[in-house]
Amino acid sequence: MRLRFSLAFAVLLLAGCPFGEDEGGLPRLGLMDGGGRLDRDRDDRTAPRDDDLDPTLPPPITPPRDGDAGPDDELVPPEYVDGGAPGADAGDDELVPPDFADGGAPAADAGPGSPPATRCYEEPVFPSADVSDLVSAYGGSDWKDDLISIVARRWPGGERLLEEQRDDSYFDRFSDSSSWSGMMEELATLVHEETHLFNAYHAQREGRSHSLYVRGDLIVYPPAMEGFARSEIHSMVTVRPSSYASLYLTGEQGRRGFVALLDEASCYINEMAALAVLGDQYRGSGFSSRDGSVAFLYYIELYLRRAREAHPEFWEMARADETIREHLLTQWLRVHFFLPHSDRFSSLGIYDGDFRDAMHEPENVAELEMFLGVRLGDSPCVL
Repeated sequence: MRLRFSLAFAVLLLAGCPFGEDEGGLPRLGLMDGGGRLDRDRDDRTAPRDDDLDPTLPPPITPPRDGDAGPDDELVPPEYVDGGAPGADAGDDELVPPDFADGGAPAADAGPGSPPATRCYEEPVFPSADVSDLVSAYGGSDWKDDLISIVARRWPGGERLLEEQRDDSYFDRFSDSSSWSGMMEELATLVHEETHLFNAYHAQREGRSHSLYVRGDLIVYPPAMEGFARSEIHSMVTVRPSSYASLYLTGEQGRRGFVALLDEASCYINEMAALAVLGDQYRGSGFSSRDGSVAFLYYIELYLRRAREAHPEFWEMARADETIREHLLTQWLRVHFFLPHSDRFSSLGIYDGDFRDAMHEPENVAELEMFLGVRLGDSPCVL
């Protein structure tokens, strides 16, 4: 374990600091979210991310690249088609937008009596793509180019995230360019924290209240719908031990609401996606790459139950919002798309099995199904 994680508990005590604003109203970092990253070779198993940042230094806002899609172009519906997403040469007519009211949208050639099409999530991933040329030639001088190249080769959906954030003040601090193995070991931290930053800065550039990075062609803009403090679900969590609950559902973090819960989930899901297809490059003894993504889907289920039972007006308002429903469905299916890739590597999870069991408890799945109006299972497809 490298020195950067040696002060785990000291950082954990400070980890709840939210994004603040500088004098110009731009978001800045105090300390990041704490990250709840667990490492298998630590006795305390609560090593957070590298959060010892200068609270007075605002990261620069990376200007949009030439040709960037505008807000209307970036909210792309997930590729729900028969048996999965279309290939790279698929036309727009192959995309079937999700229909949350019934069993699914019919296929393009389906007649009135045809059964609904199966809706599945898929995005381009190439877990077997050869990266030996990048590994053997690595020298560190062009490490950002090398890092983005390997991500683009295996997980194209993450390329835009790292490319747009590469000049962020903290990009270097979230990585370790001293060696290839060091860079790969810190990839999850980098993807997680830069997702937070992309979400904050992109929303501000686009004049939106919030944005959530799913992949390069899918940026979601949830409404300003804060809901209630997520600390209200702390007592509902049954998974023990749970450093995530202690970190995210108490104190300053616990005062955050619904969209912040979605934001944290997006960061954990993206970090799992990155390591799921690059696990062969990870040389550590083990850490919680999978844990956060399934933990936060479980927390979302509990949040929806609490909303329905104690905050029915918020539950109805959130359920009526198509962007929220579509995003939650996408993230459930997306996690189940990446889990089989991640499961190839036992070192990429610690307590993920406990959270997966809780996430798949019938009463918890039913809560999400009730909200979405679809049937869900342990797969990237709507049942």
